[in-house]
Amino acid sequence: AAPGAIPKGGGERAVVTYVEDGDTAKLLRGNGSQVNCRIDKIDAPETSKSNGKPGQPFGDQAKKTLQGMIDNKEVTLRITRPEDKWGRVGCQIEVEGSNVDLVMVQAGAAWLYRRYANDSNLVKAEQEARTAKRGLWSEPSPVNPENFRRSLEKAREGR
Repeated sequence: AAPGAIPKGGGERAVVTYVEDGDTAKLLRGNGSQVNCRIDKIDAPETSKSNGKPGQPFGDQAKKTLQGMIDNKEVTLRITRPEDKWGRVGCQIEVEGSNVDLVMVQAGAAWLYRRYANDSNLVKAEQEARTAKRGLWSEPSPVNPENFRRSLEKAREGR
């Protein structure tokens, strides 16, 4: 299947045990193992980190939006990509029949992660959120999280 494509079949049941930020959560699988999930079609504004890394406007709101939707709930989990260098698998999460990535984009709580998703429903949802100035789109000039992370790396390297 293409990266980001929904796997055939239903996925597996899991319980969300921790929401790290607006696009990352830890889940407990039926077999008792933990999985660190990076929701693969969205990129939420960065939250400030305990190591002193600054966050972005709406980073905390994005985290709260995701927490409100899935924290401590039973969800359907689909693994879509192998583990990355941070130990996270790419995944999709459904809660009560809704795709979390779509709800987050509709709420203006995340950008569509175009590198991993060319999903017309998500493109349309992002456009509608942008037009309605919902969430992060209410900012005068929102910065894509990928560009924000890149600028932090450049600053750290002293460029």
